[in-house]
Amino acid sequence: INEVFPKYRIVPGLLLAPKYSADPLVATILSTKGEAINTVFSALAIVDLPADKVYTDLPEFKNLNNMINRNQYLVYPKAKMGDLVFNGSTQVAGVIATTDENNNGVPSQSPSNQTIQATAAVMEDGRELSMGLDEANYLNSQGITTLLNFVGGWKLWGNRTACYPEKSTDPKDMWVNVRRMFMYVSNTVILTTWQKVDSKITKVLLDMIQETINGWLSGLVTEGHLLGAKCVFLEEENPDINLIDGKIKFHLYMTPPTPAEEIEFVQEFDLDNLKNLF
Repeated sequence: INEVFPKYRIVPGLLLAPKYSADPLVATILSTKGEAINTVFSALAIVDLPADKVYTDLPEFKNLNNMINRNQYLVYPKAKMGDLVFNGSTQVAGVIATTDENNNGVPSQSPSNQTIQATAAVMEDGRELSMGLDEANYLNSQGITTLLNFVGGWKLWGNRTACYPEKSTDPKDMWVNVRRMFMYVSNTVILTTWQKVDSKITKVLLDMIQETINGWLSGLVTEGHLLGAKCVFLEEENPDINLIDGKIKFHLYMTPPTPAEEIEFVQEFDLDNLKNLF
């Protein structure tokens, strides 16, 4: 993973080890690697949960094996397309990549409720799993994504990262698209400002960095990828001892839109409309 950027100048966005990530040790290594690629970059780990387990056993398995990392996106079970059977993480990676591509390469849209290339969800032994909306929502409430055949055919179903609900309900951690937007902004800012490392600490440098980042963030807001964002240089975060030591810190405030996970309609018999009879 650490060799990807030095060789190809591409920052990994998704990490996966189809089938093998069902091993909790592999899942932990994936998410740990994703937290600090080349020290400074970050990526999301797509993790398979064991497809030989009953879905009601998965929350306990997840917690006992410490699969509660904000950089983990858990998927269950496998996906079948015709005669081919895929590990869930393989299909999820494709759904995320396609969703990003349709969103101008920006990961602000959740992959949940997006079409997945499947004709069935299957267990490890090949048995088809027919999961209803209530069962799928139960898994979602435990930070587990699944496959659902409901309105519009087979879709990926689940917006939450593995940290939900046990470890964190912070929106920047628990929503998969919000988490990826924080990664995306962080990675892009590092790539954009890297050339300024070792420059003289002057007002010109500080203003140039702020103007560059704020201009880019403003574009993301205009395109609907962020509700609002700003980059500022705060005096209280940059004490003299840090400036003397050659360290400067910028504070990025941003609000990626959260998914509309529930849409509710309230129906009411309106007596006022009886007047239309007259």
